[in-house]
Amino acid sequence: MVDKFECEKCGQCCGPVPFTIPMFKRFKDKAQRDYILTPFSEIHVVPVAESGDCVFLDENNLCVIYKDRPKVCRLQGVIPKLPCPHDEGYEDSPYPKIYGQMIGDLLK
Repeated sequence: MVDKFECEKCGQCCGPVPFTIPMFKRFKDKAQRDYILTPFSEIHVVPVAESGDCVFLDENNLCVIYKDRPKVCRLQGVIPKLPCPHDEGYEDSPYPKIYGQMIGDLLK
C-alpha cells in the first residue's frame, strides 16, 4: 500500500515526465507553456519546457491534468525512490542528480 502525503504545491518535483504517445495527444492542448517534444522510447515522448517545469503545471503550481496524471506523478513523494524535495535527506538521495541530468540531456 502506498502512503499518502500532503503536497505543498511548490512545483519543485513537477518536471518533464514521459507520456505514452496516445496520452500526450489527449492532453497536449492543455499545455501551459511552450515545449519541445522529445522522443523517449518507441512508445513514449517527453514534452520539455525551457524552464524545466512540467508543461501541465499552471501558474499556481497546480497540475491541469491532475485527475489523469501519469503514474510517476502519482508516486512522487510517496515512495522512497521518488522523494518529495521537502523530505529530510532529499539532497542526499540520488534523485536530484539523476533528475537534473535527465533535464539537461532532454534540453540539449
